[in-house]
Amino acid sequence: MHRILRDFYLAELRGLLPLLAAIALLLGYLILRGLFPVQAILFCPLLAVLASLRAWLSSTAFRNAFETLPLARQEHIAREYTQPHPAVPMYQGEAHLLSDCLLCRSRRTLLLLPSETLAYAKFVHYGGRNRAVSALLLTGLDGKSFRLEFLAGQKKGLAAFADILDAWDVPIEGCATVE
Repeated sequence: MHRILRDFYLAELRGLLPLLAAIALLLGYLILRGLFPVQAILFCPLLAVLASLRAWLSSTAFRNAFETLPLARQEHIAREYTQPHPAVPMYQGEAHLLSDCLLCRSRRTLLLLPSETLAYAKFVHYGGRNRAVSALLLTGLDGKSFRLEFLAGQKKGLAAFADILDAWDVPIEGCATVE
């Protein structure tokens, strides 16, 4: 679990660093021009701390779900994660397709979706202005649904999802083909 969380935190940090650099440059310019007080530069470290806290809080659902699994299954997932496995890029994240679960970093949250908890899957291909976006809607046995989005260049990963969901006998609606 530690490696999974470490990779999640590092990915979140990689997404945050360019934003912090741009804000620091803008604040530095405004401070040099005399439009902001010097103390305004403290906004960057404060923003970094808040983003780190948000990443930690958003991973608590993953930690809780992971800790409810039997110890043997936890070890199996951790071992399989360190081995080569398919990882599919998505909009704002990626999904790791393991043999018996999905580990998804999507929209700044970390999700653990065991195969036995998935009841239904649906591929959605949008039209009009949003035709470059496709989504995979996963619905669990408890009724919760998860939306995983793919941009135009990432739609090739939908076929990998279709294969693994089919192997898990999860009913699939829609087409996962890429045009």
